[in-house]
Amino acid sequence: RFSPANYDVVNTTNSFGFRDRQVGFEEDLKGTWIFGDSNTFAMGLNDEDAYTAMLDAKNLPTANMAGLGSNVPRDLRIMDKMAELGGRPKQVLLALSMNFVPFDPNPVSPNEITGIVKVGPFNEFQEKLINATRPESFLFRSIKTILLRNVALYGFIKSKMVSVPALRDWLRDRGLVQDIDIQSRGPAWMKDKARRADVEAAAADQADQISTLKEKAQKEFGSRFAVVLLPDYHHLYPSRFAKYLAYFKLAPETQDAAQPYDALKAALQARGIFVIDVLGPLRATNDPQLIFYNDSHYDRHGHVIFAQTIADWITSGGSD
Repeated sequence: RFSPANYDVVNTTNSFGFRDRQVGFEEDLKGTWIFGDSNTFAMGLNDEDAYTAMLDAKNLPTANMAGLGSNVPRDLRIMDKMAELGGRPKQVLLALSMNFVPFDPNPVSPNEITGIVKVGPFNEFQEKLINATRPESFLFRSIKTILLRNVALYGFIKSKMVSVPALRDWLRDRGLVQDIDIQSRGPAWMKDKARRADVEAAAADQADQISTLKEKAQKEFGSRFAVVLLPDYHHLYPSRFAKYLAYFKLAPETQDAAQPYDALKAALQARGIFVIDVLGPLRATNDPQLIFYNDSHYDRHGHVIFAQTIADWITSGGSD
């Protein structure tokens, strides 16, 4: 049972340590191998709500080999090990969340970081201090301290509290639970238009690494290969990105939430790697909450879209 602050769910791993079924895994190794990060691991979801499990339920055997972060060298080693055990995939997929941390071609110096941290008008600090010292804040934090002594109990209570819209909004507006709309997932510089060249260089480096997966899948297994880019929630929901920009007083014309996605997609396609589009299907739902309320991982509704879109690609036998 996985019970941190936001969830109360059951996560099952098989004897190989993968978030996959035990009975039927040998069959999965003859189907689609999916590598990825915490979204594919299905952080915060019950076993049956992971999109890989949904693919199994569609009679499309799928081996979920994701970790909690994307790691191509690890994925290559897993491919070798599974091949030793007789696994031969028909398809290999890499699902990559757009909060990955690439190398920075022009890293910020420690002195610049210090300067950035010190920037900010005093009245903003004062406002946050006032919010934190309200009576209800003291009461909530005292209760929270007690509950944290039992993490499972705290997780259960918090998960139930944030499931009530009016209560979770009240807690968020008072700074008692995090507001993910004003948080950046992945390096903030990746959305800075002034650093477009750096973003493209980082995307090229990432695409080169991913190319090694494609080469191995095709040469050693004769498998189709594709990448699924899971968009950052600021990219998926422009209104949330506008809120983020307003909070940090960033000029909208200087920022682009789609920039990392667009750069990596272009770099992959330039290397002949097919990219399965889930952004369009996600937006087509018009669902304002495809991610957890105070966590940027995709929820069950998002995984339903992933499963259907990937299933269409598997069964089409088309581009790779």
